[in-house]
Parts: sequence; structure tokens; C-alpha cells
Amino acid sequence: PRTILKANVILNDVWYLIISGDTLFTEVVSLSDNVTLSAGTFNCVKTKQYYASSSDSVVYSFIDKTWGIIKLERYVSGTKKDDSFLSSKNF
Repeated sequence: PRTILKANVILNDVWYLIISGDTLFTEVVSLSDNVTLSAGTFNCVKTKQYYASSSDSVVYSFIDKTWGIIKLERYVSGTKKDDSFLSSKNF
């Protein structure tokens, strides 16, 4: 999914994009989710994204306001399938 974070988000805020005829929903599920990785500890906004056509597939994005997306988790039917995350800061 495409991750877009609006400025000044609020908890439970929802917005959508129409992509190739399908609707991608993004919902803010946490404003202050602490995530610790090998790259450090980050205070993130957590979003939930899903397409209208396949709401059983969900991607959670953890977005630090300074560093951007630091972690993604993908679930299908409630089971975690994969994740990706920032392993180091080299900038």
C-alpha cells in the first residue's frame, strides 16, 4: 500500500485514496506507539491500511514524525505474514 500521513492527524482519523478502481483506506489507530528496533526507539503514529476489496489483508505502518516510516507489518485474516523495519540510521 501507499502510505500517506496527513499533517496534524487525530486518533481514529480515516482517509482514502482511489487506486486503479479500488479504495485504499487509512485509519490512525495510535498517536503514540513506542517502537524499539536496532536503529533505536521511536515514538510513532500507527496507521492501519486496507483495500475495500480485500479488508482481510491489513498493513500497519509505524511512522516517526522525524524519520518517517520505520516499520511495516502485514496481516492476512489476523495472522502476521511479514514485516519490514529500519535496521540502522545512516543519514
